[in-house]
Amino acid sequence: MLHGGASALGLKEQLTIMKYVIKDAVINPVIRSKSGVVYIVFMALGFTALLASLASSPGRGGPAGTPISYGIRAFLLAHGLNRFAVADMVSAALTAITVLAFALTPPKVSVRGAEYELVLTQPIEVRDFIMGKALVSATQQFMFVPYILSMLIISSFIAPNPTKALLAILSFLLISTYFTLLDTATNLVALALARRGLRKAFRAACLAYLAVGLAHTALLKYPSPILAVPLKPLAASLTYSLAISPSVAEVGGWLALSLIPIAAIFALIPPLADAVEVEDLKPLALPGGVRRGAVGGKRVRGRQVLKGLDLSSPGRAVMSVMYYSSILSVTHLRSLAAAITVPAAACLATRYFLPAWVTGVVGFTAYMVIPLATALTLTSLLNIIMVRDLMTYWIYRVYLANMKPAATALLLKVFTYTMEAVVVMATSITALTLNPIDALIIPVAAPAAALTSFAALALVTYFASKRKIVKQAPTGMYVMESSIVFIVEIFFIATLVAAPIITRALAASSTTTLLTVASAAAAATATLILGLKEILAKLMERYDIVT
Repeated sequence: MLHGGASALGLKEQLTIMKYVIKDAVINPVIRSKSGVVYIVFMALGFTALLASLASSPGRGGPAGTPISYGIRAFLLAHGLNRFAVADMVSAALTAITVLAFALTPPKVSVRGAEYELVLTQPIEVRDFIMGKALVSATQQFMFVPYILSMLIISSFIAPNPTKALLAILSFLLISTYFTLLDTATNLVALALARRGLRKAFRAACLAYLAVGLAHTALLKYPSPILAVPLKPLAASLTYSLAISPSVAEVGGWLALSLIPIAAIFALIPPLADAVEVEDLKPLALPGGVRRGAVGGKRVRGRQVLKGLDLSSPGRAVMSVMYYSSILSVTHLRSLAAAITVPAAACLATRYFLPAWVTGVVGFTAYMVIPLATALTLTSLLNIIMVRDLMTYWIYRVYLANMKPAATALLLKVFTYTMEAVVVMATSITALTLNPIDALIIPVAAPAAALTSFAALALVTYFASKRKIVKQAPTGMYVMESSIVFIVEIFFIATLVAAPIITRALAASSTTTLLTVASAAAAATATLILGLKEILAKLMERYDIVT
């Protein structure tokens, strides 16, 4: 019987759900193919090599061994900051994100279609299903090897010694665990409040709390305790693990305290899940399920596409459906305009109305955080493409004379989204520095964006052809495909971080040199796309994706 009664939770059932979800999403896609074995070996060798490198690195305790650690500390001290201030700033940001999540999350529990059918057809309590999924969320990230590996690489460059680098990884994972559990808890809280007619009042209270915290911060010109205290353990464990002065024991103490907010969020889930009914579960619709044959100027289920569907040839039809319907939708163009103007306006306001040290910190953040966020966003984008475009892959194989139109549309789509992220970063930095030279980051980074887009699509095509189980994947890529794409995105992170440095270095040489290199990079990008679409088309013809 399916209900949300108040009886004790069935731990055995929850662990069973957790086991099968992890087996389906993580274990089977890896161990049931030869390519999965290669993946395991590759990741194991990468971990072994990196750990050996960390263990054998001489002089990591001094300035010669950790120039980045000491450089960051010098930068912060130059702007009147220390590790305590940084920890409070990070903690305030985490608290603000948490409050906004509780205020804005809709009152529904989203599940995959297959999971919804499982709850409907099997003798599984809804509360056990939700708790099992929460346990999956709390543990699955520890199995995402490329994420751990990439964080370890970043930490090894910043942390003053190998031990703190490993503690930084643990801190990253605990913060990720907190936010994955927060995602479940906020949905359940919103649902419980909506049933009692209290959701609007709760939202107002959350926004009022945030407003008071921000006003107090502005008054103090320092993060208010209202925002800095609640999640201080999570922020301090990460900040202090990358700092020079704190001892390993001190970092370990903050890591132990980090379990408190995680336990508090997890404690919210059981009583709220106990009251969820099966009708509260909302199956996620596949992105490709919405009809996309929109004629220019007409709305289709709330979506407006500026360019109509062109059926004059199969190739043009593919381009319309796979590329134009996404890139030229009003929703996308509005989001792009907001993504460009809001950060640029914030950077201008920072420059003119806030202290100089804030400008320095924002500039440092723009250089470091935006590339990482961009890579993670692009990984999610490829998941969506796997659902929306490649789930109907057989149609293109049957009706197209060759795969060139599909390859062109996919390559241009990923490249366009990638370059939009580069534009956001370049405009933000330009607004912060008021130096028009920084806008040339866009053409300088373009060739790497084209190569990254091709590499990610080529790898997804290959690994998706090796799936042993023929079924839909509602989240797009499986763990192995996501892992490989994430590795590709790591190289893109490095490119985005390097692009402003290269641009400034060329500008220091001469403006003519910079303009010449930027023009050559733009021409090279166009040439690359023309050549890479041919290669991708041949790969797509050779490797048939399992859909």
